[in-house]
Amino acid sequence: GSRCVVGANAVLYAGTTCGARAMVGDLASVREGCRIADDVVLGRGVLVMYDTVIGARTRVIDGAILTGNMEIEEDVFIGPGVLSVNDNEVYLRRFGLVPWAAKGPRIRRFALVGTGANLSAGVTVGIGAIVAPGAVVTRDVPDWTIVAGVPAKHVRDVTALNREAILRRFA
Repeated sequence: GSRCVVGANAVLYAGTTCGARAMVGDLASVREGCRIADDVVLGRGVLVMYDTVIGARTRVIDGAILTGNMEIEEDVFIGPGVLSVNDNEVYLRRFGLVPWAAKGPRIRRFALVGTGANLSAGVTVGIGAIVAPGAVVTRDVPDWTIVAGVPAKHVRDVTALNREAILRRFA
């Protein structure tokens, strides 16, 4: 895209597209078939695996690993060192005992995933949800809730005041 910036020693595989004003940080790697929308920032050393879609204005901070077949909607924040996987059956699948399939997490609009959190295959982090630093998400996170812990559990809801301010800003 126009005015896209790619940092030193970053690698973009064939078939990947970057939108206008997107920034791919130094040492980042973006695998084949990814779609990076306008105004996305991928920090230093971020790894984005195959066929992942990242929505506009999303920020992925240094050292995050985004698995293949993952969907990240607009206006999402992913903290440093976040890890994700797309196969909860890897033990049997690697021996050919179950059919191959991979489905990464889905992170909905306005969500925030804290530093060092881990996201299991196929989970959805809901609209406006917050995943606390270090949490291990093994189940879907409902819209506008905050989860923390190992495994991640509901702590409280995002305040109505904060939810309304965000929605008003992006109406």
